[in-house]
Amino acid sequence: MKLKKKAFSMIELLFAMIIMAALAAIAIPSMSSGTDSATGTSMRSDTINMANLLSAKIVEYPNITDFIGADGITFTDDDNDGIADQAFLDNETYPRLSEGNNIEVDAVDCSGNGGEAQGFYIHTKNPNHSSFEIEYDSCNNGKIIIHNY
Repeated sequence: MKLKKKAFSMIELLFAMIIMAALAAIAIPSMSSGTDSATGTSMRSDTINMANLLSAKIVEYPNITDFIGADGITFTDDDNDGIADQAFLDNETYPRLSEGNNIEVDAVDCSGNGGEAQGFYIHTKNPNHSSFEIEYDSCNNGKIIIHNY
């Protein structure tokens, strides 16, 4: 009487685990680079959105420090609801932020660059992905500078 094989042997299971581990070792690094790229894109988007918001507010607040304060403001979204936890000085405007992004906004004097008398500087970073930082200077023709370390 022959016994029927009802289960996989230990060797077969071991080979299956080795193959799955090899596939995971190939797939995981390629997925993480996509995450870094998406984070960089969200940071750039948040920077542009903040620049557009501040450009509109300069019309409403001729002295930009009345809106962002003399010492600037840092926006974070600790509860990850897509809206900053802090408001501008008008206590009405809460900028939108992508998850994990922090934005620092400062008032700057542009008169030395031959431009308007006042402007703003934006610095965006994400503590979870410290290899990217983005800067925006309204006095420098609104150029976006991306630092990829």
